[in-house]
Amino acid sequence: MAVNPKDVFHVYNLAIGVGQEEVINTVGEFVYFQVASTTALKLGFDDGVLQSFEQGLVYKLPSGERFDRFRIRNESGSTATLEVVSGFGDYGDNRVVLTGGVSVSGTDSFVTAADQSIPNTTATSVLAYNADRRQAIIQNHGAVDLRVGDSNVSASRGIKVAPGGTVILDTKAQIYVYHAAGAAMDVGVQGLEN
Repeated sequence: MAVNPKDVFHVYNLAIGVGQEEVINTVGEFVYFQVASTTALKLGFDDGVLQSFEQGLVYKLPSGERFDRFRIRNESGSTATLEVVSGFGDYGDNRVVLTGGVSVSGTDSFVTAADQSIPNTTATSVLAYNADRRQAIIQNHGAVDLRVGDSNVSASRGIKVAPGGTVILDTKAQIYVYHAAGAAMDVGVQGLEN
């Protein structure tokens, strides 16, 4: 029974001298840098440009493309020993196991507020200046266009937000809204703070 080359991969254990380049004549679509004694390595496919080659990363050609050989150059000050995998398909290495607690921390907080009722034809402040705010989110809950801007917002000034629409502003500034619905209209207001 013939082996389909698309079902195989090869592992290469290499020792590459200082300033030397190793050429591996093999057909494939990926190269995986599994283990190495140095980080000063460069990889090139066929006669292509050499690029940084980092441990733990898979270098894969675009779908449908393949290489006939790959090259690794040692640009460190000592002999590099490494283990490289190449072939077709997808290759994964599950040797790394993390144990213990994992902590994710951040300083962002999402601040929600109750909908605000905005009087008809009146520029109304919906968010005060906030040095910690990264973004302000304003949503139009009404049936007519809403305008968003500074204290000069009016029927012809400011960002127009269609009914049901939302605007996200990267600002710390005080924000005003305006509408001409004929009666008070609700607006949703939220912020993202540092």
